[in-house]
Formats: sequence, C-alpha cells, structure tokens
Amino acid sequence: MPTIRPSVVMTDRTAPLSFYHLRTGSRIIMLIDTTSARPAPPTQAEQRRANERQQQQQQQQQQQEQQRQQQQQRQQSGYSRNPSAPAPQQYGRPLASTPSSASQSRHGHSHSDGPTVSNNTNAEQMLINRITDHLDQARSTVLPIFEEFKAQASSFTSTPSPTPAATHKHLNSEHAKVAELLLQSLMKVDGVEIPSEFTEARAKRKEAVRLLQGRMDEADGIKERVTQAAKDYQSNL
Repeated sequence: MPTIRPSVVMTDRTAPLSFYHLRTGSRIIMLIDTTSARPAPPTQAEQRRANERQQQQQQQQQQQEQQRQQQQQRQQSGYSRNPSAPAPQQYGRPLASTPSSASQSRHGHSHSDGPTVSNNTNAEQMLINRITDHLDQARSTVLPIFEEFKAQASSFTSTPSPTPAATHKHLNSEHAKVAELLLQSLMKVDGVEIPSEFTEARAKRKEAVRLLQGRMDEADGIKERVTQAAKDYQSNL
C-alpha cells in the first residue's frame, strides 16, 4: 500500500514534488474551495455585444413610448380633425350635434369650401392685373410711337415730299421699330397662362390681344400705302 502523508499541504503549486517529500507516481488529492470562486470577467467582444443589446432595448422602448403618445394625441384630436367621424358617446347616449355640424350635414358640404373659392378669385384677379399692367405699358410707351408713325405716313401720302426717297426710307425704318414694339407687347400679354375656369381673365387677355394685333395690322397697311405713294412720286419725276 502507498504511503499517505495527511499533513502535507501544497501552498506553492510551482514548487517541485521533492519540496514536499513526494516522489514521481505519488497520488495527490487536491481540495479546492469553490465557495470563493468568481467568474472570469467578460471579454471586450462580450461587453460590446451586451452594450449593443442594451442600446437596442432602450431604442425599442423609446419608439414604443413615442407611438403610444402619438396614438393618444390622435385619439384626443381625432374628432376635431375629422368632422365626419361619429360623435363620442357618454353614458351610452350620443352627444348632441353642434349647430355647425348639423348645418354642414343639411347642406351636404363644409364651410371649408369658402377659402378655396376665395383663393381662386384672388388668383384670377392677379392674372387680370398682370394683363392690365402689360396693356397699360404698351399704351404709354408703344402706342404713342405708333401714332407718330401714322401721322408722318399720312403727311407723306397726302402731300408731295421734296425728298420722297429719303422720307420713304425713314418711314420704313419707323415701321420696323413700331412693328417690333407691338409684337413684344403682344407676346407679353399672350404669354400669360390662364386656367380654363378663369373666364374673366381669359376675356381680358383676348381683348388686349385683339387691340395690339389690330395696331400691328394697321401699321402694315400704312407701310403699303407709303410704298405706293413713293412709287407714284418717283413716276411723276
């Protein structure tokens, strides 16, 4: 039988067996105190994953809290935003309808249609003002030049000119300037885009286009009479 040394206690695990008077092949019984054992600290990767899980849980809790608050707000303000929603009940009986809601149900529409009609009216008036501004500008700057050209051409065609060729050239240049100015004014007026339902604004634009187009046609007719008068003067020389 092997020799047992009951009083040998190994306090230094790194010491050789001979230090404890033990030989190779000796049986050793190790007693370990597990009551004071502590778990190993977590690694960095485990700590990082634990922090991530904690952050995700906090975010989910915050989202759930926000959704709950939004749902409460919708429930509290749902009747004010949706007039067609049924009235809340109290003690099993529906509350009495307000005069405004009753009036809306009788007429089949809400008073909110008023601002829409007003907005359309304001938009149409703005378009009418734009057309009026373009037409007023043409009347104050372009039409006076047209009238001056008309007067000079009338004098040339009714009274023999001492220099018909020079006068004819000058009137052709004036006609080109007047025609260009009238065309620019016409394009400004005709370029105002108007929806089909704005009948008043469309009528105003049509009237302005007819006026400017008429002046352009009249200027072209004056040029033809001036050209014919110049030919007549040249043939009589």
